[in-house]
Amino acid sequence: MGKINDKPLISIVMATYNGAIYLREQLDSVVNQTYRNLEILIQDDGSSDGTLDILKEYSSKDDRIKYSANEVNLGLIDNFYSLIQKCGGEFIAISDQDDVWDLDKISLLFEGIGNHSLIYTDSVLIDHEGNEMGRTILEELKKVPKEGRNLTKLFTENTISGHACMFSSVLKIYLPVSSSSSQIHKSSEESSIPLMYDMVIGFVASVMNGVVYYDKPLTYHRMHPTNNHNTFTQDKEKGAGAGAGDAERIKKSFFERKKKRLANKVGFQRTKLIALRLFSEISNSFSEDVIKKSPLVGLTVTEFKVFEETFERTIFNRKLYKLLLSSGFTKSDARDASLGKYYFYLFELF
Repeated sequence: MGKINDKPLISIVMATYNGAIYLREQLDSVVNQTYRNLEILIQDDGSSDGTLDILKEYSSKDDRIKYSANEVNLGLIDNFYSLIQKCGGEFIAISDQDDVWDLDKISLLFEGIGNHSLIYTDSVLIDHEGNEMGRTILEELKKVPKEGRNLTKLFTENTISGHACMFSSVLKIYLPVSSSSSQIHKSSEESSIPLMYDMVIGFVASVMNGVVYYDKPLTYHRMHPTNNHNTFTQDKEKGAGAGAGDAERIKKSFFERKKKRLANKVGFQRTKLIALRLFSEISNSFSEDVIKKSPLVGLTVTEFKVFEETFERTIFNRKLYKLLLSSGFTKSDARDASLGKYYFYLFELF
């Protein structure tokens, strides 16, 4: 399909799995977008409820909808990677199966993306019945939207939700075709830093022509018991001493602050390493123009290797291990923190 009223084709991708309970409401908000030149690609990952019947029904009424069923379960990340590679539009927008979109969402994102590689918004949280919960995702996570280029912090403080973004289809050739084929996903598993597809998309977009934030929520993101993609556990941030006696609480609070400060320093280096690994993995596909623009390019060969080898070869720090134990760390946490995979000798401890 070409342009309609001088508007380019935009691809919407949706990965479904046992989503029948909320699927109709989301499909209605997608097919009724004021931006009409769409292809809607849906890939089911082995549903056993009525999801496929609903997809068949909607595709029979709207020829923009094309759906298929995976022969084997791919999982959320690989299902989206697979869908993205099949898109034919100039831009790609990701849809969850249980959200509800503002009917002007695609129109507004298209108008706002300009020459950037990706545009994204915040999302209003709704409960399982569709009632607004009085806050947005970024408000809940207490995070400030990130814009610009080379956004390495997306790996530890991601503000780009896949369901709330639209990006240039040019990114397709730079993205992994699957998590199993990507060294960066394997590295993420080894380092215990969960790496979602939207982190990768956001970072790649920022390396290219940058990321821009549209300051109006355009998605109603549903929170319900079976939605395990976004879970908010604020209690974990209250510190180990919450609810304890005053003396114990003060002691725990002191060491928690020390632990958090140290973790932030290490987190910065690990974020940089993951970003460099990803850039190294995909840089062969980048055009010369993109490479020239990126300050990371100087670290993709010699400096990158030096950084990575130095980071990985740090010896076990027994003094640090004992100090962390005496500071209230568990043996497991103290051991992990003192192993060579954490580059502690770059920093002062506290």
